[in-house]
Amino acid sequence: MQFLTLYFNEICLVDSHPANLDKSIDDFMDVMESVIALRLEMQSDCVFGFLSDSLHADCWGRPLISRLSSHAQSKKDRWRRIQSRIKPLDFLPGSLPIEVNFQGHVAKGMTLTALCANVSQKSWVLSIIAQQKLWAQLKIEVDYSILDENANIHIGKCEIGNLSQPKHIDQWKDDLLDWGASPNESSVLDHLEGRPIVMYLAPLEHNPPHIHLLESRSGNQTYAKYRIDDGVREKGKPTFDAQMKEWINTYKDQLLRSWHRCQRELHPFELKKVEKRKTN
Repeated sequence: MQFLTLYFNEICLVDSHPANLDKSIDDFMDVMESVIALRLEMQSDCVFGFLSDSLHADCWGRPLISRLSSHAQSKKDRWRRIQSRIKPLDFLPGSLPIEVNFQGHVAKGMTLTALCANVSQKSWVLSIIAQQKLWAQLKIEVDYSILDENANIHIGKCEIGNLSQPKHIDQWKDDLLDWGASPNESSVLDHLEGRPIVMYLAPLEHNPPHIHLLESRSGNQTYAKYRIDDGVREKGKPTFDAQMKEWINTYKDQLLRSWHRCQRELHPFELKKVEKRKTN
């Protein structure tokens, strides 16, 4: 699975002093911990990209890294989880094919976010809320310029997803959960000797997580049903038990991610096939 990277919005440090700095920092750290929990729930992980100079930049009287670590003294486990995922980054202006500007500043964290969204998938910036209400918004409108393959510059406006307070996690939750995987067009995940392997959508399905092996390609009658956690058959004929257990073990992490998605009444993710090793 891919690691989701979220970038720190260093521009928020230019803002005036927060009315309630402790709450702003606490919200900021809660957001990071919530993202970690969501990604681990989907059998994946995340990293937080901080520009090297931002980690030591002034955060209203103290270096940012110092303020974060001291703020977490009463919650050291939380800080360890966050700190282990902080990735220092370097940024050379003009080295990327896209640049984001905000109120006259080159927004480095937003530029990296826009680049990530442009070449692969959605990403977000992490902001600390100061007095300017902008950083409390779900999306931030910015100016951008893109250099295309013919060296032509295209200028426009776009919105950058923002995470700065716990309610943003609820609003972006589905996107954070789904990041890194492609939705399937149907409930059919794979086939075994012509029989579809399917995962149905809620409310037709129920816990514990499981999949169905159907009787035939054209029908929808279940031949056997298997749990995802251990590959054990819950009902049906035992003919394919060994093959299905091996298949489930191979794709267990992907299947669990798909199960969470199906519980939201959405088709499972497209299965990323694993090639079988050839034996001599």
